Amino acid sequence: MNTGNGYQNTILQDVLYIPDLNGNLLSVSHFMHCGSEIRFTSEGCQFLDQHKNTTCISHLRGNLYIMDIKVTTIESTQLATLPNFPSEGEEAPALALTACAKPSSTNLQTWHHWLGHLNPEVVSHMLSKNMVTGMEITDGSTIATLYELCVKGKQSHANIHKSTDSHFDTILGCIFSDVCSQLPIKSHDRYEYFITWVEDKSQKVFVAGMQEKSEVTHHLKAFISRAEVETGQCVGILCSDRGGKYIAGEVQCYLEDRGIKHEMTTLNTPQHNGVAEHMNQTLLDKVQAMLIDTDLPQSYWYDALHYAMHIHNVTPTQALDNITPEEAWSRNKPDVSNIRTFSVHAFVQIPDSHHDKLSAHSLICIFIGLTCQCKAYCLVHRQTCQFIKLHNVIFDEGGALPHYECMITEDNDMTGGVSVNETPSNALQQSPALTAIASCPKCNTRTPVKDDDTRYSVTSYGPHSHTTKHASVAHANVSKDPKTYVEAMARFNATEWEMACNDEKCSFDMMGIYEVVPCPKVRKVVGSKWVFCIKQGPDGTIQKYKACIVVQGFIQVEGIDYDETFAPIAKLSSLRAILTITVELNLKVHQMDVKSIYLNGELEEEIFMEPPPGFDVPEGMVLKLIKAIYGTKQGGHVWYNNVKATLEGMGYMCTESDHAVFICLQDGKLSIIALYVDNFTMACKDLEIILHDKEELKKHYSMMDLGEISYILGMHITWDHKAVLTSPNRNTLRKSSNALGRQTSTPSALLHS
Repeated sequence: MNTGNGYQNTILQDVLYIPDLNGNLLSVSHFMHCGSEIRFTSEGCQFLDQHKNTTCISHLRGNLYIMDIKVTTIESTQLATLPNFPSEGEEAPALALTACAKPSSTNLQTWHHWLGHLNPEVVSHMLSKNMVTGMEITDGSTIATLYELCVKGKQSHANIHKSTDSHFDTILGCIFSDVCSQLPIKSHDRYEYFITWVEDKSQKVFVAGMQEKSEVTHHLKAFISRAEVETGQCVGILCSDRGGKYIAGEVQCYLEDRGIKHEMTTLNTPQHNGVAEHMNQTLLDKVQAMLIDTDLPQSYWYDALHYAMHIHNVTPTQALDNITPEEAWSRNKPDVSNIRTFSVHAFVQIPDSHHDKLSAHSLICIFIGLTCQCKAYCLVHRQTCQFIKLHNVIFDEGGALPHYECMITEDNDMTGGVSVNETPSNALQQSPALTAIASCPKCNTRTPVKDDDTRYSVTSYGPHSHTTKHASVAHANVSKDPKTYVEAMARFNATEWEMACNDEKCSFDMMGIYEVVPCPKVRKVVGSKWVFCIKQGPDGTIQKYKACIVVQGFIQVEGIDYDETFAPIAKLSSLRAILTITVELNLKVHQMDVKSIYLNGELEEEIFMEPPPGFDVPEGMVLKLIKAIYGTKQGGHVWYNNVKATLEGMGYMCTESDHAVFICLQDGKLSIIALYVDNFTMACKDLEIILHDKEELKKHYSMMDLGEISYILGMHITWDHKAVLTSPNRNTLRKSSNALGRQTSTPSALLHS
């Protein structure tokens, strides 16, 4: 406020200030109630506080007194405390109306504490650059001593240089080594760890797999001996971390005897061994990329690691100028003509001594790397999990058109042939020993994810142009379904059977089929087994692998374990009659499959079952069935009663001639449903009714929509205003709608009513 002698900082209490308003009015009575005194003259007025000091002057403009006020930011205030707040109408006590603002002034050390131990240089910078107001520093701009509290609270790790200018000029002058931590899955060689060595001058890397960390000493000795023989040089320095495998007494004694200096990282500073640590990560990144780009399970990580090591050694690196690690190591340019995509398919020639004139001359294998002992390719035959080392290989690199390239590596010492683990082609097809050969460790297989399995894209029994090559190959090699769980897990398609078993077990768990109870002493426990079946389409291709748990119901006792067993299914003649009616009335026919049908009906009797193979049930415990499953005497009867009640709830009624055929008239429109075990054949002229019935059925059961009918009970059905019934031997019966109408004995007139 302008006091006549300059501006003075003053605070106006209990006022509403609006900056954007053209003019702000102040109440004279409010000033008087606050104890102020106002003197009016012909030229203006003067405001006095309780001490008769002028706080503001104003001049007259028209009929208003204009106060000379500039609004500034409040820096600090002095507060007045009242014992009792005055009520309305009472005079306010004689207290100061205004308070002058003063900046905070203290030394730098105090400001350092006030601002949460902020860096003193930052505090001084705030003041020098006028970044804040209300701050004054009374003494110097630095703090002479280092405060212990600041160091304890804010000390961080010192910077570590990520590069060095010092390199050794000789091979084996310095070796960097590190052991990678345990991997989440064992390799097929039972490796869980691997150790790397990086030679400083050439940057060539070496790896070795280990089952336990205690094997470090053995692999270290073998590496040093081999490296010194290859190069003719001696190892000078070994750099590693302080892991227990390196500081063990045996390793230290060996290094001392060989005169090798051992340099170790400081405590909790693995960055000092950054060369080996970074190499481990680089190799693992390549391994992950190669495994993602393949169908191989993760147990092949060591094969991918070994191949990644080879690729690193024959490709450029930033540590070297226009030279590869292999050339820097051996002074020979590497040959990359044998490099191929990891896990690419390859045709392996079978030696003449291992096949006859009529059997296949090659095996389809998967490329997993190059051998170290000889010039050959390392491949695996997935069906038998046998590893093969051969030089005469034809690779299938894929692409729009099949592309095959024959690769023959030269080796004077190698005559060619199958390794000791290889199984000849004729043995794979004919020998009964295939079951034993294919019994590979369980960790060598990986169950595929259902969403990624192309077999689950099949939604109808009809022919499909996108039938997978895998399904065709499997169909050509599978003549009979496996009889036991052990046999299924020993097949080359064990992965598919294992996935089918897992689906069945998941259905049991989700639907609450059983509960685990102690084995009863006075009741007979029925046995159980797996039943396997490959479901094929009309063209013979595989559509689904099915595995069902079946109880051995033949030992059930009538009157104790079961009563009724009647379970009707649609007759073949009924299905033919329905197809005849659909042609005559131009109906639409669709199909649906029910998953695990017997699991939908609850049992009234108590049945105790032995757990089938593959179930993790404690010893001495059995499964008490809550719902019917396949093989129970009353299973079909329970399922039929359940589905009959469901269809009757939807408005259907069973026919007298066939209790598995249900009909319904909705708004004068005929709708037919024929039940054949787990298959629903639905016929109606209105597609909306069929879709509505499908949604209703899905509310009660887990179902698969097969769309328009194309294949049922060995009959291949196509539609073109005619019904074409094709038997499995491809004999075709074609009849027009009129001819079908004349030859059928079905009372179509009754159906129209």
